[in-house]
Amino acid sequence: MPHPCDNPVVRPPLAVLIFVALAGACGGGGDTADSGAPFAPAARELIPEALLTPDDLPDGWDAIDEEDDISNRVRFSGACDIFDLGVVFPGAAARQRSPAYIGPSNEQALSFAAIFEDEADSATAIDGTRELVDECGEEYKDEVERLARDELSALGVSLGLFADIDVSLVERDVPAPVDESAAYRVQVKIGIVGTDQRFTIDVIVSRWGRTAVGLVYAVFGEPNELEEGAIAEALLARAATVDEQLPESDG
Repeated sequence: MPHPCDNPVVRPPLAVLIFVALAGACGGGGDTADSGAPFAPAARELIPEALLTPDDLPDGWDAIDEEDDISNRVRFSGACDIFDLGVVFPGAAARQRSPAYIGPSNEQALSFAAIFEDEADSATAIDGTRELVDECGEEYKDEVERLARDELSALGVSLGLFADIDVSLVERDVPAPVDESAAYRVQVKIGIVGTDQRFTIDVIVSRWGRTAVGLVYAVFGEPNELEEGAIAEALLARAATVDEQLPESDG
């Protein structure tokens, strides 16, 4: 009988993490902050174009059921809630997230975006993401570990007394032609007698002018770097296109 951890048909991985540009409501809604016309209406109209669509994803990817959406499987305190767009993007003229998508190997991806009237505010949002990670990093690591334990428990795997668990949160480089980026990886390594398991969540948040976008890529195992990179490039290209279409600031 195969070990339950070897079963490729597992629930989609957890996915939390610090972020950057993360997301909000459970299913792809958006909202606006206080901002005067006509910039705000233009931002609201353009922001869906800054998000991932199925056309941006490799073959075999599809939208995921809401109950398995990674953003619906985590619990953060209010000030650390990276899935609250108001926490991550205060002062944005428009902000929105995409549905979560799942790939053939149960990897998962979702995107979010925010448009600011002033480029300085967009830059401040990226800085605010780094501050969130500094202040809430331990909470994020604890929540990822909880999700990893739940994942294995759902597969009938008992960690027992001899499981070796290591949770890391590291900043990564983003080799992308954007104005500013921040990227992080949260990984849980669980050593159990006879098997080792990993949960990996990568988060990238980038700014192109007044448009900020974020990508969460989560997988049960090691990420497919080429696949993740292609998805990130598609998202960044969308941000650049949207930013070029924004009108001048009302101010």
